[in-house]
Amino acid sequence: MLRNLTYFYAFAVFCLFTCKKTTDPVISTQNINNKAAVIRKSKTDSLIKIACEGTSLTYGEDIAGTDTTGEQPGFVNGPTRAEIQYPLSMALALNNSKVFLSLRGYPGDRTTEGLTRWQDSTSADICIIEYGTDDAYNFVGYASGPVPVNIYKSQLETIALRRIKQGAWVILCVPPYLESGDTRIAAYRSAAMSAAHELSLGYFDIETSVQQVPSPYSDVVHLNSKGYKAWGLNITSVVNVIN
Repeated sequence: MLRNLTYFYAFAVFCLFTCKKTTDPVISTQNINNKAAVIRKSKTDSLIKIACEGTSLTYGEDIAGTDTTGEQPGFVNGPTRAEIQYPLSMALALNNSKVFLSLRGYPGDRTTEGLTRWQDSTSADICIIEYGTDDAYNFVGYASGPVPVNIYKSQLETIALRRIKQGAWVILCVPPYLESGDTRIAAYRSAAMSAAHELSLGYFDIETSVQQVPSPYSDVVHLNSKGYKAWGLNITSVVNVIN
């Protein structure tokens, strides 16, 4: 209850100062148009490319669990991952041979790093974006420290708009609380929801997706296979329109 009340207060305060309607009608409707284009494409024999961009949570990091696997393909000397990561869980649930996944999860990334790390990546039909935990807590220890919430929101919107302008249907993941329930992340969750509203993005609340899973965390930050699996299964309901 305390967590919910803290979140509600943070969201109300955040919106009081930052929530506003997007003044550019093209920007506010472009993501909706992109979604419609993806649905039309899915009715053909064309390949549907889904890019998953984000932090160690998108990467599927799990260094404390008992059912872990090696690093993400293409990631040299990366941390171990849970046997099931959310993109894999989503792909298995979609069970669609026309779906191709592009994995872009990098442990420790804030939106600051996300802006440049994937700037030259190829476009996708659907782009699922997940940032916020490291913006709030700076777990890697970047010298610039945590990203202020207003800068986080601005950078998150820039990342989203980059993909929207490439023609992708963008879905935004709202970062979960830590296992400890620390509430510093509440303002970042609110900022992500506000960005989704302003840009007409679909959004998915990771916290809600794992709340009913017994012991979904492997440490204070990362999920285990059970948590990642639930995330992947539940987000399938958002992207299942392509099936």
